[in-house]
Amino acid sequence: MAVIPGDKLWEIQETLKEPDVYIMYVSPVGDVRESILGCYRGSEYRNPRPRLRLEVVVVNDLKVQDTVAGICRMACTRHPAAAVSSGSIFVMPLDEWVHIPAEQPQAVATSFETAHSVREAS
Repeated sequence: MAVIPGDKLWEIQETLKEPDVYIMYVSPVGDVRESILGCYRGSEYRNPRPRLRLEVVVVNDLKVQDTVAGICRMACTRHPAAAVSSGSIFVMPLDEWVHIPAEQPQAVATSFETAHSVREAS
């Protein structure tokens, strides 16, 4: 899972176009650690800094470090005056992938090989 600035999504998508690396979901989130200070009618308040959360599945364990390095390289703001961070990356193992098909009332456990062949077929 990676939390990145919203303007870096395109570059990261282009970087992660490798086999066995899939961006599954993108969600808007707010970073409360580095909030934006605002002022309304003389009162100061804090708003969460807008970010995007990417949920990335890396099927091949050997590509995890390269994927993390690619996200770090593309998410970096490259601005020396930037006092805020460029995001965070959380690496978690994926023990099982459960696919919920539309036509069946039960969840079906999907192995990585099946998930990989289904993605390539589409």
